[in-house]
Amino acid sequence: MTLQEMRASLDTELRARRHRPLFENAKRSRPVLAEFPSIVEALDALESHSVASYDEKESVLRALMHEQQQRPCPFWNAVLVVACYPMLVRLVRIPDTPFPPDELPQVLVATFLDVVTEFPLTATRDRTFLHLRQATRRRLFDAIRAQRKQLGAVCLDDPAKLRGRHEQVEANQRGRLWPDTAPSDSPQAFDYAEMGSLVSFLSRHGAPVLDDDKLSLVIATTIRKEPLTAYVNRLYADLPEAGRAQVYQRVKRRHSRALEGLRHALARKLPRNEKNMHDFLSPN
Repeated sequence: MTLQEMRASLDTELRARRHRPLFENAKRSRPVLAEFPSIVEALDALESHSVASYDEKESVLRALMHEQQQRPCPFWNAVLVVACYPMLVRLVRIPDTPFPPDELPQVLVATFLDVVTEFPLTATRDRTFLHLRQATRRRLFDAIRAQRKQLGAVCLDDPAKLRGRHEQVEANQRGRLWPDTAPSDSPQAFDYAEMGSLVSFLSRHGAPVLDDDKLSLVIATTIRKEPLTAYVNRLYADLPEAGRAQVYQRVKRRHSRALEGLRHALARKLPRNEKNMHDFLSPN
């Protein structure tokens, strides 16, 4: 089931008459919900684009999260998935995950609900939507890393070969193309623990300068050693060959910019105790 199909099903479910007592009970204990005739109007308030409604949206969202934490049930889970649907749509677009397309939305929703359950509502804070998104994104990447490790389907070039190719590129004054993403002639299975460390390293140091799409692109080409042509063909298999050729050029430029930004970020921020990782991902 896609996330869109899930949303449509939940919208119908939330309007069911049998769920009305749950919202009526919540209105008695959560004054901010009392002004809404039904859960539908409360969710509509969360979708409002009015700047003046920011504080109200914060209060409504936190009230709904309180209900889910104190009286957990499928109804409140559904309410929060619908309430945060735009955020979930952005996260589910992460490319190059080891999960099948029909499984990723379920993994994402389960991850999101775990985050909601553990969210510290007692703390005084604002920007709840932002904190939810960041926490969900981090935990989703943890799930992706764990799944990749379990599948054990990652092959990498020997790091020494990567450095050798970089030195050759630098000698030709074409350093902007580093690292080379051409497949190795004799790929070797990479140690699972080291693979997980590399993915964690990129996620931690790359997130501040790369969005989700660029970070996934770098992980695919640098860690999984997937050629850009194969990457484009896999993600845009529904496009004709001419269309994929145009997309390839855009992805190639985005890939080069992503690597350049990551390399500069590593040079500025990399701790000394992670020098071995720097040797793998950055010029000597």
